[in-house]
Amino acid sequence: ALRTVQIAAARQNLRVELLQRDLTQEPRSTELFDVVCCSDLAYGKSVAPLQRALLERARSNGARVLVADAGRTYFDADGMRMIAEYVIDVPRDLEGVDVRTARVFEMV
Repeated sequence: ALRTVQIAAARQNLRVELLQRDLTQEPRSTELFDVVCCSDLAYGKSVAPLQRALLERARSNGARVLVADAGRTYFDADGMRMIAEYVIDVPRDLEGVDVRTARVFEMV
């Protein structure tokens, strides 16, 4: 996923800083960012509130927060507005279905 972000940013002449660690354990981790993008969160009941708190901290620090979700069980869209929706093909053996609806939200 990080390599994909690097490639996409380079093609668009964007500067990105990539972090590969548990940001929910670093309260100040989002203070320096203008935009926070994430996807495929909220798989686990115990980590979903930690992830949500991280996103709320980023938003309260002035970041634009964009979240993609494909219907994960513990995802909570309260306080977000949907800005895009895509129907995507997925591997049945992995997802249990042939297609999923992926939605992109912006935290308000």
